Amino acid sequence: MSKKQLVLENLHCANCASKIENKIKELDDIKDVTVNFMTRSLLFETKDEDSNEDTLLKIKK
Repeated sequence: MSKKQLVLENLHCANCASKIENKIKELDDIKDVTVNFMTRSLLFETKDEDSNEDTLLKIKK
């Protein structure tokens, strides 16, 4: 498992942060995810160490 942190630029809404977190939780490769609106950070843990941020691009609007 691999833990990663990303900065979410232009995140201006707590509701949007919640929507992002919920969508990421639906991905199979992600074990744990937290979006912190105040720090604009995305913390997540992947099940597969070879997974990377490209996994998050699977999110559909």
